[in-house]
Formats: sequence, C-alpha cells, structure tokens
Amino acid sequence: MVSESRSPLDRFVTLPDGRSLAYREHGDPHGVPVFVFHGIPGSRIQRHPDDEIARSLGARVITVDRPGCGLSDPMPGRRIADWPADVAFLADAIGAARFRVIGWSGGGPYVAAVAHALPERVERAMLVSSLAPIDAPGATEGMIRLFRLGFALAYAAPWVLDASLPLWMRRLERDPERIVRHIVARATPEDRALLADPALRTLFGQTLLDGGRQGRRGPSYELRLVARPWGVPLEEIRVPTIVWHGALDRTAPIGMGRWLAGTIPGATGRWFPRDSHFLAFTRWREVLGAVLE
Repeated sequence: MVSESRSPLDRFVTLPDGRSLAYREHGDPHGVPVFVFHGIPGSRIQRHPDDEIARSLGARVITVDRPGCGLSDPMPGRRIADWPADVAFLADAIGAARFRVIGWSGGGPYVAAVAHALPERVERAMLVSSLAPIDAPGATEGMIRLFRLGFALAYAAPWVLDASLPLWMRRLERDPERIVRHIVARATPEDRALLADPALRTLFGQTLLDGGRQGRRGPSYELRLVARPWGVPLEEIRVPTIVWHGALDRTAPIGMGRWLAGTIPGATGRWFPRDSHFLAFTRWREVLGAVLE
C-alpha cells in the first residue's frame, strides 16, 4: 500500500484569495456534474475505484480537497459555511452552472452548507452515512467509544488532537498496512468484509495518508469544525435532499441520519438494515443513480 502524492489526475484552480484548490474528475466528462465531498480524514482520492459505474450512469464526478486536506491550501480560521464559495468558484471554472452534491460521513455537513448557500445551483443534495451535529438529541447513541472521545476532545481540548496527530501520521507513513489493519479490526463486520477487497483497502490507506498530509490543518481542524456548531441553518435548506444511512453504522449512528432527515425540510430518508458506515461504497451505483434522478 503506497501513498499517492501528485498524480496526472490532479487538477488545481486558484481561488480569488490566492489559495490553491485541488480536485479530480472521474466518469463521463460530458455527464451531469456531481461533486463528492470526502470524509474525515479524507481527500480528493476518496471515491469508488470503479469509474465505469459513473461513466455508465452519465455522471461527471468531481472530488475536491477541502482547505488543509490533501493538496488544497489551508484557509486559516475557516468555517463549514465558507465552503460553498470555494465550490461555486470551482464549478464556474469547470463550466458547471448547475450540479448535484454528495457527502459521505464528515462530508455531509459540507453538503448541507452548499445546499443552503447555493439553492439556485444545486439540483439535488445527498447525505450518505453523514455526521449530524454532535449536540443533536441521541446523536452519539451507539457510537464507538473511541469516536465519542475524539469528538469530545475536538470540542473541549483540540490541542490534544493537534499534538497526537503528527505521531499517528508518522506511524501511518512507516507502516500504512498496520494502521489500516488496526482500524479495520475495530470496524463492524459489514465494513470489514467490504475492506477485504484489495482495491478498496488500498484506496482507504491512500486516503488516510493523503488526507492527513497537512497535519493539524487537516483532519484535526475538520473534527473541531463538525464537533462545534456548524453555522448552517439546516431548517432553511430548500434543495431536494436525500438522506441514506445504514442501521449498523457505529461511526455515525443511524440516529444522526434520522435527525437530519427530520430537520431538513422535505428531505427523504432511506434506512438500510444490513448496511454500516461504508454504505456509499457498497451501494455506489444506487447512490449515484439516486442523486441523478
């Protein structure tokens, strides 16, 4: 398992404030634009490895590094609510007047921000295995204890995460397979079965390495953002929104999905009794098909 660095797939735009934003495109270059927002830690590498699925459905999939993640420049003091401006600029740069958005796990809050801020451009929004605000009723019920601790530290003592992340990244760089094994061993049986696929397992390791390459400016800061108030009025979203969630998810428990579906006006929820956190990968064709309807 080897980390990807710069690749011929990597593309960049320079934002109005001078920051560089990194992204990749997959699938049908003439298809319907679909922005896919990565989890935490994550980067533009995070996608289903079978690009033929997107091509066959007529989807132009755009994966983007958020500031401080992967190859995108950091944005000091950024908020979740700042993300729509970056997405709008990138969409203009690639000629996507209107588009769809999908967010998996920690990418869900950013889908909500874009749907709220850009209703005239977003045709459909989809949150898959998405995090919800940590203070939502019952949000952490059923969550793995390690993740509950991580969010508690991100809220109350983020400097602890900042200090521990470099050590974790050094271990990951030295022996990525060992770290992946450690994470997989603590996953649900459903996610362990998925990550037995060599292509997905390699992709997962590459995403962890690439997403954390900028240290505390990346995943540590991202955890801090989602652990605190998002600054996005979910009850004001007017874009057609889909929420899909697995009942066996212990990273973002299904209560989070139910709360999001009940809070975003008109949102439709679909619950999968035998799926876990990696629902977006086990059902990628269905996910893309739903957002393209």
